[in-house]
Amino acid sequence: MEKIFKTAIFISLKFIWFVIIGWWWILCKVIRIIRFGFKIPNALTNTICCPAGHKGSAIGKWRCGSCGAEFEGWVWQNCPVCGESALYIPCEDPRCNLAIKNPFID
Repeated sequence: MEKIFKTAIFISLKFIWFVIIGWWWILCKVIRIIRFGFKIPNALTNTICCPAGHKGSAIGKWRCGSCGAEFEGWVWQNCPVCGESALYIPCEDPRCNLAIKNPFID
């Protein structure tokens, strides 16, 4: 009888632990989706801003950092040759040159 009681307590505690972990996982995913949702409007514009506030064009001619191929299009699109996306681009202002992070990469 004592062994059945210990087993029941163990299974109950394990179930409670998995429920807590499951809810924590779901909460983290929901927060991540909400954060991503707030980034979409800024990421899909034709102009991008560096941390110092300088504006630059998001559409133009770009060089892939992985394979070196040049392509025309949107700055955060995947390279047509190797399929990689830019992690960041430098600011277009030559005095600034701060990194503008890809908003789709967390």
